[in-house]
Amino acid sequence: MGASARESEHSKEPPVSSPRGLYIHVPFCLYRCYYCDFATSPHVPGVVDPFLESVRREAATYASADSSIASIYLGGGTPSVLSGDQMLRLLAAMRATFPVSDGVEVTVEANPETLAAAKLRAYRDAGVTRLSIGVQALDDATLKRLGRDHTAEHSTRAVRMARDADFESVSVDLIFGLPGQDSEHWSATLQDGLALRPDHISLYGLTVEPKTVFDFMRRQQTLSVPSDDQQADMYAEAIDTALAAGYEHYEISSFASPGHESRHNMTYWADESYIGLGPSACGYLAGRRYANVRGTRSYMKRVDAGDSAVVEEETLTGIDARAQTLMLGLRRLGGVRRDDYHRRYGRDIVDDFGDTMAPLEDAGLLRLSAASIRLTRRGVLLSNEVFVRLLP
Repeated sequence: MGASARESEHSKEPPVSSPRGLYIHVPFCLYRCYYCDFATSPHVPGVVDPFLESVRREAATYASADSSIASIYLGGGTPSVLSGDQMLRLLAAMRATFPVSDGVEVTVEANPETLAAAKLRAYRDAGVTRLSIGVQALDDATLKRLGRDHTAEHSTRAVRMARDADFESVSVDLIFGLPGQDSEHWSATLQDGLALRPDHISLYGLTVEPKTVFDFMRRQQTLSVPSDDQQADMYAEAIDTALAAGYEHYEISSFASPGHESRHNMTYWADESYIGLGPSACGYLAGRRYANVRGTRSYMKRVDAGDSAVVEEETLTGIDARAQTLMLGLRRLGGVRRDDYHRRYGRDIVDDFGDTMAPLEDAGLLRLSAASIRLTRRGVLLSNEVFVRLLP
């Protein structure tokens, strides 16, 4: 029996859960990378403090006595443009607003050139436990082609300073499929990145997004990037190289030393609730997904006037909600546990998706056991295709 035919039987929705994560979008950047389509704003020092006050005001609208925040993540933009004092005040305001768990993971995304030893010590004193450094590439010519303003030496020094500042986890990001990149260049980048011995590494294939500099170059036919097949080969090499270096491949794009998985990102993949603050930030509460207004000044104007920053929202129910849980969970290499799914929805995952999963299992893309459903190695490499075919 197909999912649509069973929809009327019963459709238990996930229980309302308190948010476990808090995302704060800090939009300020010193420059805009050629591939970036995130909501960013120029770093105007006089705007930062009023912006932080707007974030504090928005946070107050989500304050709840029965929430317990286990992770705080500052993304952007470039959150590391904040001074040590600004970071201290921002995190203190969040702790004053939300009940925060002991041992909370606090992650800050950072560009290497914005970091200095004194700032990192101040961040650590403010309660930051995890630093995610946007290395992206480790040779200066490639960094220049990306529109980055740092050098490979900046990245090496940033990781060393983060170690000296005693952060609990240090993560680095690398991108493959870059303009002018071949397999030999990517192999060297991987080796150089792993030589930094980060606790965590995120590996992303380049996507040319609309309205970026790279998109303009592509339309002008001046951008040459590796083919999809070449990117797939680079990704496969990345998996093998990271595993050989002792990292666990725990999520499609993420590798970690034992105990250093990103708690915040795992909140997303477990389809758990989280609060999003700041321009363009997204949140997920009681089954309702929402997105804030994109512009920084528009965001501040709304919040400071006492209005909601939310401009988009959607509440998924029935098979749509269950499909979301399935697809997010399949990003984890451990997949989705069938007992967890049944506990959440009162249904077996095979009853809901067996008809669509069977051909994917036959094709060697999914592996179904009595305990779980997960992607195979081939399924990981073709995950986008799997997710499209699982859509209700």
